[in-house]
Amino acid sequence: MIAGLARKHRLRVDPPLIGSKATKSAIKSEWGRYSTIHLAAHAFYDNLNPLYSGIVLAQDSPDSPQNGILEAREILDQDLSANLVILSACDTARGAIYGGEGPVGLSWALFVAGTPASVVTQWRVADQSSATFMQSFYRRWGFGMPGAGNKSKSIALQLAQENLLKSTGYSHPHYWAPFVMIGDSR
Repeated sequence: MIAGLARKHRLRVDPPLIGSKATKSAIKSEWGRYSTIHLAAHAFYDNLNPLYSGIVLAQDSPDSPQNGILEAREILDQDLSANLVILSACDTARGAIYGGEGPVGLSWALFVAGTPASVVTQWRVADQSSATFMQSFYRRWGFGMPGAGNKSKSIALQLAQENLLKSTGYSHPHYWAPFVMIGDSR
């Protein structure tokens, strides 16, 4: 798993939290300070109780009472002011429909916590195609990559999807269509 955090009002990207450093406590203590958050990890959707859907992170220690799963219900309590949160993980756009709320799940929890936009997935995604997709997205969005463009988030998302669509190995919609943007597209 990788947790990438980009500082507010700066063009530099802090070193990512990788592997055992990407703990739930590290993420929760840091992510309120960043304008862009990227979590590449495993995730799951809980059909019976969507607020127990979660992102699987590292445990703080083997004897920690924390299980390393950041659940949607915990995200609700966060004070996020990030302009964009990217959950490059399986099933992060899924949610149960509740009257007046829409689909309740991880993306809904991010919105309630203060994030105006998220890039999430509608179904299970493959690691390699997701990595290729994300590199293309960041390059086109103009964020943290040399020689990058300067497109809106939604245009960058569309161009990254087109990039996979035109590729030899990832042209099937299974690879490029699961990624959607929810919220502010600018």
